[in-house]
Amino acid sequence: EVALHYCRLRHTDLAKCGLDFWYGVLAQHLGAASEEDDPFDEEGASLASQRAKEADGWAQARDPELENQRRALERPLLSPHIEKMVKAHWQAVRYPAEPEQEAHFDWDEFVRFREMCSINITEACLVVTPRWIIDQIGVLLEEICTRTPMVWQDIDACVFVLTGVASRAPAGQDTVIPRLIELLPQFQ
Repeated sequence: EVALHYCRLRHTDLAKCGLDFWYGVLAQHLGAASEEDDPFDEEGASLASQRAKEADGWAQARDPELENQRRALERPLLSPHIEKMVKAHWQAVRYPAEPEQEAHFDWDEFVRFREMCSINITEACLVVTPRWIIDQIGVLLEEICTRTPMVWQDIDACVFVLTGVASRAPAGQDTVIPRLIELLPQFQ
């Protein structure tokens, strides 16, 4: 709950604390033995491969089938928490109504923060499935469409989350993305 709270804060330095927690949870679920073995770190990949060559790396010592079984056992335990994380991330990636009026708001920092959220959302698909996230966005979108006027920040957050899910979702198998595309011309 504390990590969820931190994700929703409008102060990006503090909100990153929550993101780091969720990032760590997902990294551990995917098999990282420590922070140094970050499965998302592309720059650190060459260092990790060098360490693996010099000694028996953690990835070489683990049986892939046992890792899959471990993840399958963890998934039901993690799912409710990751679902809450996805919902909190949707709130966190919303632009403020008046960014210039927000204390501590920095455009560049917020864009980087959103990208970190996107990484978490993309990897959350391995726990809660892309279909679940797309359906959640669909529920939010239906609620947003009942409001007058519709708030562009809400629509933008939906688009942003769906962009994070896109690489893991099967193409053309939902009604949410077409509905979202239908709504976009209504905004100016």
